[in-house]
Amino acid sequence: MRAWLRLIAVSQLALFIALLSWAGQSGKTANGDSPDDALVQRGRQLFLANCAMCHGINAQSHCPMVPSLVGVTERMSPSEIIAHARGLASRMCCARHLTQLSEQDFHAIVAYLSTLKPTTETHHQSSHMSMQGCPMMKGMSHGSGHENQTHRHQPSPTKSPSLFPQTRRNGDLTVVFALQPDPPRVGDNTLQVRLTDAKGQPVPNAKVQVKFSMPNMQMSGPTVSLRHDKNGVYIGSVLLGMEGAWRAEVTVQRSGRKPITVPFEFVVPVAPVQENPTNPKPSPPPSQNAVQRRGCC
Repeated sequence: MRAWLRLIAVSQLALFIALLSWAGQSGKTANGDSPDDALVQRGRQLFLANCAMCHGINAQSHCPMVPSLVGVTERMSPSEIIAHARGLASRMCCARHLTQLSEQDFHAIVAYLSTLKPTTETHHQSSHMSMQGCPMMKGMSHGSGHENQTHRHQPSPTKSPSLFPQTRRNGDLTVVFALQPDPPRVGDNTLQVRLTDAKGQPVPNAKVQVKFSMPNMQMSGPTVSLRHDKNGVYIGSVLLGMEGAWRAEVTVQRSGRKPITVPFEFVVPVAPVQENPTNPKPSPPPSQNAVQRRGCC
């Protein structure tokens, strides 16, 4: 009788273990991990606060230059995804806030991304728009070993051709636009606009503003008010947040005349990839509960 009781007890224990195993498998992601609900929720909050501006609130992206992140955990390991994000943060001002995220923050975001399952549409999109192929993502991967080795042996890029000054006429006004350095860079640039009238004389008493944007990405940039320096030359500075095609719209307002706007086009070229420091600074400790937008530009 006791032998039968022992057999029943062992059978019940085996069934209980099997049920636990099945329950664990049913909650696993494609990579075999079972993200904790609290971790996923925190990852979603961090994603919305720090990543959704470019990748969309559902991580599907709304811009052909930005890849969808739906299904990215099935194509890349967590360490590769985090390396890409850190590389982006070191290259682009608009992603500089990502440097303030801790390792735990990144893993929470990856846990959230692992719950987003691709549809046929997103699979089709990602096949034509990979992380490596997107112009905004160039140079992101220099934080990972093999690709960093590849970059080290590439020849130094040739100097980009000069873009400035650019001259446009509107009515009786000639507008000369220039940025320094030439070509411009991601970060601070010196801005100069020179105004002359139909007789070639300087126009010193005008209100000059320059509005920057990236039309291809449907993104607005800074608007800068310039101050008159001398001889019709107006100066200021502008912080350009990322590489790519930019538009500068110079608006000139003179007393007793209608304001005019003159557009200029230029490109911030891709900067050469810099090697990672041997001993990078450790990530700051994660915040306890608050999820913050870490600041941008």
